[in-house]
Amino acid sequence: MGYIDCDSHVFECAETWDYMDPGETLYSPTKVVVESKHHVEGVGNPFNTLWLVNESWIGDSSGNPRGVGNHYDQDAITLRDPSKRIADLDALNIDVQILNSSLFITMGIENPLAEAAVKRSWNRWLADRTADTGGRLRWTAEVPVRMLDRAIEEVEFAKAHGAVAVKMNAVENRCYLDDHYFDPLFARLEDLGLTVIVHLGRPNSQSSAIIPIGAGFRTWSPYVEQLASPMTGFWTVLTTDLHDRFPRLRFCISEASATWSLSLIHQYRRLMASTGSFTKPPWDPRIIEEKNLFVTCEPDEDLASLVSWLGEGVLCAGTDYAHNDLSAALNSHNEILARTDIAQSVARKIVDENGRRAFGLDPDFRPTDDRPDRQKPATLPFTYANDPASADVAGVIGGMRESAVAHSSA
Repeated sequence: MGYIDCDSHVFECAETWDYMDPGETLYSPTKVVVESKHHVEGVGNPFNTLWLVNESWIGDSSGNPRGVGNHYDQDAITLRDPSKRIADLDALNIDVQILNSSLFITMGIENPLAEAAVKRSWNRWLADRTADTGGRLRWTAEVPVRMLDRAIEEVEFAKAHGAVAVKMNAVENRCYLDDHYFDPLFARLEDLGLTVIVHLGRPNSQSSAIIPIGAGFRTWSPYVEQLASPMTGFWTVLTTDLHDRFPRLRFCISEASATWSLSLIHQYRRLMASTGSFTKPPWDPRIIEEKNLFVTCEPDEDLASLVSWLGEGVLCAGTDYAHNDLSAALNSHNEILARTDIAQSVARKIVDENGRRAFGLDPDFRPTDDRPDRQKPATLPFTYANDPASADVAGVIGGMRESAVAHSSA
């Protein structure tokens, strides 16, 4: 049986903006090369190539600037040749991969018209590049939430062209996700069966401190703000009436690990106690499942504890394919299946069934089962850097490749 990859990425390229509306081309992103004086060796990626949109920027790391970890085929991660990406999925035994933007993880476009124009082009690029992949590549739409009429137009287009989700920050337009401002959008998402993804990251412009241009992280201090959005999204769904108002709407908290959820549950129980008898109420994991709340996990977390508190139907697995950072784990699904602290039936839910439920995917869609070499060891089409800085990474990967699996850590 194949896997569902609930978190992967594409890298934007020049062709991404070929789909701009002719009347909005003045907002087309521009790629520039700069000499960053703020990068600190060993902290994040050195961003010498930037995408600019009006006053906003984000670094382009599609070329693997540190030379560590997975060296992906550029045509696969930019979708210039989707067939190469499908070949990678076959090698990794992944039936369906959910594609997310790289650009919009930290780029917040202040001009609402520019945001709507750029996201419109992005959605049409993804729709075009995934159209002939037979349902293997599904994607997460980008929506301009400050213009709800345009946002609803985008989600309707996205649903008709292979999208299974939309990405939102936990705070958009200075509103938490339970704000009634989003009611028209959420009502349409619920009708269309699209999931809301709250992904790791937040716009640089919303940072509490200054983020120098060209420095993803000057030090590791700002990273905790990247975690704040997924945690806040989880908290909002858990503690508010959002599920009561939209009982069929699904939420997936993505690429932020899952262990922090136990702390939030602890706080939630204390909060409930403070409004009643000051006795913490008993905990039932079904609270999370009933709210249609899903969380991607990492293969090295305490999965037994997470399952005991979140339930068997909440955790999902992702690879972070295309990226080379602390979340990258190409072998995530196999590592989870190899765990001995959880039952195999639970592990299978995490790597397959839960992801299908999180994104409304057909439980019978299993293309990797039909591969002629299904029972043979996979030869993964990834290469790795050999520079001294990555020697330890290469050693780990080399040993795993001998067992027909691969692991990404960078």
